Amino acid sequence: MCFGSGMTGHRSSATVRPITTRNSWAGKIKDAGGRWVLDSPAGNGMAHFLHNLFYLLGEDATSSAAPVDVVAELYRVNPIENLDTAICRAHTASGAELLFYATHATQSEQSPRFQLEFMDAVVSFNETTPEIVARTGDGQVRSYGSPDGDSQFKKLFDAVRAVRTLERPVCGPEAARAQCLCANGMQDSVAEIGSFPASIIRRNQKEKRWLVDGLDDVLRECYRKNALPSEIGVPWAKQGLMIDLRRYSHYPGPERAKHTGG
Repeated sequence: MCFGSGMTGHRSSATVRPITTRNSWAGKIKDAGGRWVLDSPAGNGMAHFLHNLFYLLGEDATSSAAPVDVVAELYRVNPIENLDTAICRAHTASGAELLFYATHATQSEQSPRFQLEFMDAVVSFNETTPEIVARTGDGQVRSYGSPDGDSQFKKLFDAVRAVRTLERPVCGPEAARAQCLCANGMQDSVAEIGSFPASIIRRNQKEKRWLVDGLDDVLRECYRKNALPSEIGVPWAKQGLMIDLRRYSHYPGPERAKHTGG
């Protein structure tokens, strides 16, 4: 499940089935050589949706708005080192608030969805429509088509053309940095990944996966209310530290050292 939101509010969400045995680094914090991996829904499986929130706020097609702070709630139900449920609130320098909800632990599977709330319009994509739709305050409706249409491989073709022609690719490393910065800040926000209470953990024997009872409803309510689980009174929820990302240069950052004693 992965949700997201921004501007006066950007939200994004979706659920994907995890395959923790797909390689030697899946779900790892570090690899066998001690190098940082930080594999998680926010840094890998659903990273595109987190990045999209910052990219859409960029000044042009080659840039993203950068997060200046982030606070996260990170949990896991699977037997892995790192998290399988990532929730955060971040802000950009302009004051835009972005919320992101992603998990591998819900009972149902939900495709990505988002809602972008601007001063004069709301742009949304969810399970009720196959298209990205903008609705303005004066009642106008505009469709931007489906992200799953013929253009789904456009980025790949653009990258191949950039290699052949030496043109600067759209959304290069500079634009992608915003997602990495936010994902690393999320990891810094939480000193220790939270475990869900044993009483709400269940094994789906047919699908051979672990799930958390009620997590679907919790994240949907958070999405509707622009809130973190700890802010709506969820008893197992614990909010991390607010991490200042304005001078953040590496992981782990200085705030991590403060609350881990490192």
